[in-house]
Amino acid sequence: MFWFRFHAIAPWLVVLGMASCDAKEAESETPPKATKPVPPPPPPKQDREPSPEPAAPAKPLPKTHASLPAAIEAAQTLWADARRSFLCGCPFRADGRVNHAGCGYAARADDEAAKRIAWTHLVPPLEFGGDRKCWMASGCKDAEGKSATGVQCCVATDPEFVAMYTDLHNLVPMIEEVANDRAGARFGEIDGEDRLYGRCDFEVDTEQGVAEPPPARRGDVARAYLYMDATYPGALSLSPLERRRLATWAAEDPPDESERARAQAISAAQGVPNPWLTDEAIGAAAAPTPGAEPAEEDADTAPPADVEPGTPEGKAPAADDAKADDAKAKDAKAKDAKAKDPKAKDPKAKDPKAQAKDAEPKDAKADAPDDAG
Repeated sequence: MFWFRFHAIAPWLVVLGMASCDAKEAESETPPKATKPVPPPPPPKQDREPSPEPAAPAKPLPKTHASLPAAIEAAQTLWADARRSFLCGCPFRADGRVNHAGCGYAARADDEAAKRIAWTHLVPPLEFGGDRKCWMASGCKDAEGKSATGVQCCVATDPEFVAMYTDLHNLVPMIEEVANDRAGARFGEIDGEDRLYGRCDFEVDTEQGVAEPPPARRGDVARAYLYMDATYPGALSLSPLERRRLATWAAEDPPDESERARAQAISAAQGVPNPWLTDEAIGAAAAPTPGAEPAEEDADTAPPADVEPGTPEGKAPAADDAKADDAKAKDAKAKDAKAKDPKAKDPKAKDPKAQAKDAEPKDAKADAPDDAG
């Protein structure tokens, strides 16, 4: 029985064995799977990205002095032919000692500082450097490796700040007491006209941080500010009202020959001209921009409520201007008559009280500069 069963399934075993052999042979004849080629490593990042566009060349800086002492020495030479303190018009010697008799200056509080000249920035360092990174940097070191902040850090690390810090257009001689009282206040106009320095027409409001220069120096101040703003773009933060006031000052007080000669000498030395010495630039700046909306007025700089519509900022109504012009004309005639006749008496001499009140030292009157304020 067993033999019969074996012979019955034997053919099937043979067939299965042959199929298994055929499958193995077919499997052995199948070519192996091709492996994907390994890509080459990517090139470095800088080789794949396009090189950046070359940066636009920075505006060339004026060729100023490398240090403030060197700039002051050069400024002393520039002012040697006209040694008068900038705001008060007081004559001073080569050693910086001030002659109060030549200008009617009276010390407010510091007699010693009132006798000395200090070379001062019209645009203070805080105004053109206070927002710079170097001013607020921590861990800054000066050239000697010492910790430095503010001005010292900027002088050590910021070439543009150094140029502004030593620019001769921005350095003037002031009486040290006046410079200390100003203490970096911005120039503007102050109501009240409190005179704290004798005949020097300079006022400062420490609470508001505003200093008012004499009319005979407002154009000089304006041209220094406008020059710094044009030469060092973005360094100053001038509001529209400030720009308009500066342009008005520059137009109302044009440069005299002394200022022009000094500015030309500075421009020749530093390689950058001051464009605000031309009448065209002053007139263009003072003219209103067609279609421009009026700038928003600050409380401290808004004109009085009684100013007539259409009058320039800070100007009184036309009637007051006419009175002021008449008074100026009378004063001019009186001075002209006195110059022609040395024996002519002051009209106020008839009134002893008025004469005592308004009398001035003879040497002060003789030596007072034309542009003293």
